Amino acid sequence: MLKCLEVFLNERCYSTGEEAWKQAYLRTERWWHLTWEERELLKQSGDAFFGRNLAENMQRLLLYEQRMQDFLKNVEQEYREKNRVWTPVGMLLGVMLVVILL
Repeated sequence: MLKCLEVFLNERCYSTGEEAWKQAYLRTERWWHLTWEERELLKQSGDAFFGRNLAENMQRLLLYEQRMQDFLKNVEQEYREKNRVWTPVGMLLGVMLVVILL
């Protein structure tokens, strides 16, 4: 995505940096293995790099960082919940396989 963004910015393909970011994202979207919400956040996060001044950029970066941290916490929680279920199931299946083979 960043390689596409570099090309778009160097060749001035789009009138704003935000538009170049979104187009670079859309061009590489199929390689991102993210949920819809995470994809939208990534697409919108380009605004944080192309604000009017440094203070605006910092404020937006902090906002997107917090939102990404929230997504990370949710994913970790989901992983723990799924792991609680699949670990015993996997062990049970392994024991059943051993009993069948004996």
